[in-house]
Amino acid sequence: LSKPVQTEVEKSLIDAGNTLMSMSEMEKSFVPKWQEGPERAAQWWNDKKSWAGFQLNPGDEQDLSDFTKYRADVGHFYSTKLKEMSGGAVTPGEAERAMSWIPNAGTGVFDGDSPIKLQSKMRRMKEFTQKAVARLNYLRRNGFSVRNGMVVDQSGKQTGPLDQSFPIEKVGDLIHRRAGEMEQEVLGKAGITLQDLQKDPDKLKQFQDSIARQLAQEFGLVY
Repeated sequence: LSKPVQTEVEKSLIDAGNTLMSMSEMEKSFVPKWQEGPERAAQWWNDKKSWAGFQLNPGDEQDLSDFTKYRADVGHFYSTKLKEMSGGAVTPGEAERAMSWIPNAGTGVFDGDSPIKLQSKMRRMKEFTQKAVARLNYLRRNGFSVRNGMVVDQSGKQTGPLDQSFPIEKVGDLIHRRAGEMEQEVLGKAGITLQDLQKDPDKLKQFQDSIARQLAQEFGLVY
C-alpha cells in the first residue's frame, strides 16, 4: 500500500480505537438513577428553585451539577463520535443506521430513555465500534485499506464499497472463521486433534485462551 493509504487506515484505526476506549469509560460512569422518573423530577425541581433564586443545600447543588453535566455529556458524546467515524471507520450509510442506537438522556422529566434502554444503547454503540475496529484490523492485516468508502487492495485498485465487500454486520463471521483457521494451524503443528484436547479440560482451556488472545491481538479486541 502507498504511504498515504497506509496513513489513512492507521488514522482511522487510532481514531476508532480512542472512541472505543471513551465509550467504555462512558459506560462505566453511567448512573441509572439519572434516567429514573423520581430522580429526574427532583432535579427538575432543584433547577426551578435555583432559577427562582433559592439557595440549594450542598447535596442538592452537587446532584444538580452532576445531573446537568451527565445529560450534556451523553447527548453530545455519542452523536459526535458517530459523526467522526463516518467516512473513516464506518461508511455514512452504516453511521446513519446506527443513529437509532444513540442514547437519549432526555431534556425534561418525561422524555428520554429508561435506564435499561439507555444502557442497552450504550452497549450497542460500543459493540458497533468494536466491530469497526476489528474490520479495520482485518483489512490492514490482509493488505487492504479504505479510501472514500471504497476498499483498496495492495496495488491501489478499488475492489468495491466497504459496506458491501465487508459488511459490519458480518464482522463476527470473519472473526469466527479466523478462529477456526488458528485452531487448525495450532493443532496441525502440535499433531493433535480437538478431540484429544477435550480429554484434558485444563489443556483445552489453555488452548482456547491462547486462541482468544491471538484473536484479540489481530482484531484489536479487548481480551
